[in-house]
Amino acid sequence: MLQSNGWDGVWADSYRRKFRVAMPGESVALPPHAEEVYQRIKARSGKRGGCWDIFAWKDGQFIFLELKRTKKDIIRPNQILWLQAALDTGVSADSFLLIEWNPES
Repeated sequence: MLQSNGWDGVWADSYRRKFRVAMPGESVALPPHAEEVYQRIKARSGKRGGCWDIFAWKDGQFIFLELKRTKKDIIRPNQILWLQAALDTGVSADSFLLIEWNPES
């Protein structure tokens, strides 16, 4: 959906420290403007993990999306820390979206 609306982005595989555009798939590098934002937030958080599931960009805007399965998944402390670090570095709260999904719907 993001790509059909002109966004580029990656799945942030924090566990393996990689970015991907498909599963399965090879890891990809972030473009310089996205890498700068990612590294700035990572440095502020002081942690290697916590980046939200999807990191996307379009026309100088950045968004982070976190997907949680209904009644099976919760937001993790590192993800809250990532959000706070991003806000501290000037990323807008409007750049974050939490999506709850249910496979039965």
